[in-house]
Amino acid sequence: MIEVTKKDGWITIRSPDLQFFGKYNTCLRNLFTAAFSDGHASSQGWVDGRVILLRNGKILWTKDVPRPNEVKVTPNGTVIVIDWIYKPDPHAKPVSHPEPGIHLGGTLLVLDSEGHTLLQRQFNYNLNDCNITSDAKICFVSTLAPDNTLYALDVAKGEILWAVKDRHASTGRIEIDEQRQLIRINERSGLGTIRTLDFSGRLAGESSVAAKQLQSVTGDQESTELIAGLLGSANKAIVLEALEKLKSILSRRKAKIDPAHLTPLLKQIYESGEEKLSDLAFDILLKFYERKLAVRQDTIDFLIRSIDTSHLDEKHLFRLNRIASVDADSLQSLMPNVLQCLESSPMWNERRHAAFVIGQVGKKRPDLVKDAIPTLISYIQHPEEIKQDVLRDPVAAMLGVDPKTWLKNACIYAIRGIGNADPHLVSEAKSLLEKLLR
Repeated sequence: MIEVTKKDGWITIRSPDLQFFGKYNTCLRNLFTAAFSDGHASSQGWVDGRVILLRNGKILWTKDVPRPNEVKVTPNGTVIVIDWIYKPDPHAKPVSHPEPGIHLGGTLLVLDSEGHTLLQRQFNYNLNDCNITSDAKICFVSTLAPDNTLYALDVAKGEILWAVKDRHASTGRIEIDEQRQLIRINERSGLGTIRTLDFSGRLAGESSVAAKQLQSVTGDQESTELIAGLLGSANKAIVLEALEKLKSILSRRKAKIDPAHLTPLLKQIYESGEEKLSDLAFDILLKFYERKLAVRQDTIDFLIRSIDTSHLDEKHLFRLNRIASVDADSLQSLMPNVLQCLESSPMWNERRHAAFVIGQVGKKRPDLVKDAIPTLISYIQHPEEIKQDVLRDPVAAMLGVDPKTWLKNACIYAIRGIGNADPHLVSEAKSLLEKLLR
């Protein structure tokens, strides 16, 4: 007897011969389910992942695949799989702990409802996503850097029908609209459709216009107006691409960008709460300030006002660190809040980021952070005295690091920054640092 449970994109399969847990996708009519689980390293060597095809809860076949990362299934039970690594070279010297992640490459597989291989093609680049038409005649696969290409392949012949080299077309989710004969590339974080192509590989719709406009952007006044228009798009994926282009332009010292039309739009995007867009808008506004391309005090005041000082979490502290790198003076009124976070935050990583802010401010204005020096020294000297049960941090737990070491290193960084600006303020810590560096 087979027991199948699906919840939140995950599937559990239990039978006398199988215990399986992984992700899954179904076909349009939910007749077939394709499930997959990743491979992993073990003390005995590499253990392949697994792909399973089910029909109405019955297992039709299972197949070992090194690292299946995405699986789709058609209404006739054809399965497409992307495998993140090649199988190990049989002539290579065996190792007890293989490192598959260091190799660029992947394999595209198409299997029929009986598990027979219809197509197998290897790429010398990491694969991002795949999809296949409902009749299983054409499939699509995208590759990551340095190739950044979306490929269409004839399944029966195994031939490439066309290829579009475009970073945005190759890094999103591939969605097929067979009724309209369109391929939509949806931005991975859910912002929208960043590229639309027809079945011949030609750009179509709004994304075609946006792509052509962005290609013509050079950094002059006309380019500013084009970017402003794209920043006002209702399609957040196009806004994302415009922000990335603007940030790239600002990295060039000779770029002539007029911020007058852009700053109000950037402020709206920053306040939208859409994390990916907000982060980019923050970077650009800060770059405007640093490059003296905007009303400086208004820009920095806006960025500081936007930060919730009642609870300085990691994101807020990271942004304060960035602001401090260009204008330490502007954080004068916030330093008591940062010090309080350093002393009493219930999260190790928030204390760590607070130490980084203090170090960054201390490089330019050591007088603003002198009250933090005793706490910094205490953490460097006796981090173990802080109660473990108070400072549970999921980030440290996930990465498998010692949070005390994290905090200690951040405090050493802060003391060095303050000491470089005013050695007298950290004279008490000098001997301690010398002892640690021996």
